[in-house]
Amino acid sequence: MAEITREEILTISRYSTWEADFIDDTFYDAEIYPPKSAWTKFIRTLVFGLGVLFFAAGVIFFFAFNWDELHKFVKLSIVEALIIIPIAIIFLNNPDKFLRQILLTLASLLTGTIFAVFGQVYQTGANAYDLFLIWTICITIWVVIADFQPLYLIYILLINTTIVTASQQTNWIPQTYSVFNLTFGFTFVSLVVLMYLSVNKIIESLKLWFEKTLIFLSLMILTTAVIVGIFAEYESSYILTIILLLITFGGGVYYATQKKRIFYIAVIGTFTVFILSALIGKSIDDAVIMLTANSLFVGLAFTGLVKLSVHLKSIGYE
Repeated sequence: MAEITREEILTISRYSTWEADFIDDTFYDAEIYPPKSAWTKFIRTLVFGLGVLFFAAGVIFFFAFNWDELHKFVKLSIVEALIIIPIAIIFLNNPDKFLRQILLTLASLLTGTIFAVFGQVYQTGANAYDLFLIWTICITIWVVIADFQPLYLIYILLINTTIVTASQQTNWIPQTYSVFNLTFGFTFVSLVVLMYLSVNKIIESLKLWFEKTLIFLSLMILTTAVIVGIFAEYESSYILTIILLLITFGGGVYYATQKKRIFYIAVIGTFTVFILSALIGKSIDDAVIMLTANSLFVGLAFTGLVKLSVHLKSIGYE
């Protein structure tokens, strides 16, 4: 028997005598609302993830605060030990999959620390992009083994950071908008590839938060590029940026209407407001008039977006 959908439940409730409590129970029974087990797993992942991030940040601040007092061999020994210990735990204790993913994420974060400490101790003169590039290469195998979506996100951010810093320090990408286009393309293609691997059961099913995060990041990169182009000098690569924006926004709206997803419409609408607001700011020279017009426009635009979201929610969008 096919599973009942949110839209079907709402349609039945609209033409029946179902009470609100019964409708909520139906949502839980159909697992449209996340069950307690899902919330428990989410909170567990969140707490462990924050713990890993705070621990890695603590290591970085420890070295920053005590740098002058520590011998160079002590500095390197500490950070190397912090990487070896999680890996040793994985090999010796064979922990469950979730703990193994957390330990590999911790080791991946600390890998960047050891390269940073090594560069400072021996003054290698390496550029920032060298650090991020080597860091990315060295943790690639751990990213594949872990199959952990927070680590996928870190990996994608590292590659984007490598692209940006390399373009700034080596001028290998001569035009500003080409950097935006490349980072957008990599982020979006990464999402498509991961979704394909997920559908074919090669990796774990993608969580909704991960999909939304990469979509938001991709659209934010494009929107930033368009806004920068409104106020900066023209470059030929800006045309491709506009084309990518139109295709992505148009495709996003089509996908949202087909899948009945409010999130995509809300995000695209929000970024569209930002772009139009920038155009208003560019076209009006008088500061007072510009601020007044922008305030009115933004207020009315977001009011309309909220009303549209409420309406879409009422007709079965999720």
